[in-house]
Amino acid sequence: TICVRADKLGLDLCPAEVGPQLRRQYFDQPLGEWIVIAMKAIPDSGRYLYVFGVGRDDDGLWLRSYNGHPGDEFPPEHRLVFVPRKYKMPLAA
Repeated sequence: TICVRADKLGLDLCPAEVGPQLRRQYFDQPLGEWIVIAMKAIPDSGRYLYVFGVGRDDDGLWLRSYNGHPGDEFPPEHRLVFVPRKYKMPLAA
């Protein structure tokens, strides 16, 4: 899966707040670009899982939710955002 490959590349899931913060700060997002935040999915009251996405279309800038169940697929033109794994200093002997 994509998350397994990202892990091998040294990438981790984003904290959930990355979605709203990215939307607040990414004002010059190109028209038609949609970004899915790779994150631990958030369940709604019916236990359906969602992840954040940010995009821009003819109606403006958006923060939206995407289905976040394992195995769900996204359009190939959507970008996925991960965070680099934090480097941990080895303990001194």
